[in-house]
Amino acid sequence: MQYIRGFDGLRCYSIILVLFTHLGIVNYFSQNSYMRDNLFYFISGAAGVNIFFSISGFLITSLLLNELKCHKKINIRFFFIRRFLRLLPPIIPFYIALFIFMKLGYARETYLGLTASIFYLYNFIPKAKIIWSPELSHTWSLAVEEQFYLFWALLLKYISIYRVYLIVITIIILSIVVSYVLPGVIVNYEGSAYSLEEIFFVKRWLIPAIAPILIGSLTAMLNQKYFQFTSKLLKKKNAGLIALLFLMSPLYTPPFLIPIIRIIHGTGASLVVLWVFHNQNSKI
Repeated sequence: MQYIRGFDGLRCYSIILVLFTHLGIVNYFSQNSYMRDNLFYFISGAAGVNIFFSISGFLITSLLLNELKCHKKINIRFFFIRRFLRLLPPIIPFYIALFIFMKLGYARETYLGLTASIFYLYNFIPKAKIIWSPELSHTWSLAVEEQFYLFWALLLKYISIYRVYLIVITIIILSIVVSYVLPGVIVNYEGSAYSLEEIFFVKRWLIPAIAPILIGSLTAMLNQKYFQFTSKLLKKKNAGLIALLFLMSPLYTPPFLIPIIRIIHGTGASLVVLWVFHNQNSKI
């Protein structure tokens, strides 16, 4: 696949949103308020991750489908080699530096958390200080992406495309259910009752965190199947505006849909990604 104009701009935008979150702006908004749940979400790191996940799902799936179309097969070994080579050059120096900082006392000694991060399991760790650290916190999203890579290429290689559609839709529906149910699950620990959300970052678990990636993947699958139709549709005058309105969904998502705001916004992000793909000559 050739370089896609506009995707780097979307990545830049998503990174800026992540920086907004790390500036601590959220602390100025009250809990369970419109300003925090809706307005801030639209400019938050969570929204940035949704956009990044949507791009990843769309790109990876498009690459795999193009390979399958051209060569009638997917080279799994080369797929994983490419994925690791893309990530390892920057992540290895990061881990080495952080290990040194831990030894010198400049960072909290969380070797268990460091190990979980190295093996792409950081999205499942509890909020306990012996495991979690702010220096490693961003690696939860890398973990979700790597877990996605582990099964996605295998699905496309060995399972019929129609069954893949069924699996994707099932996982997205399961993500919706999990988003409502899991946070309220009660866990007893040392004689005290806690909600699961008090102990874990439940929204970062593979399900439901993978939903925006799968929505991006589903968008790529439908785009290839109905390419002429989607191209013609998305080059119409108001197509970009409609995609943008979907991206702005956090601003008007009602309270009862807040638990799945990630999935709604991920859908909007995927529509924007698709619009950019079909309008690379646009001045925008």
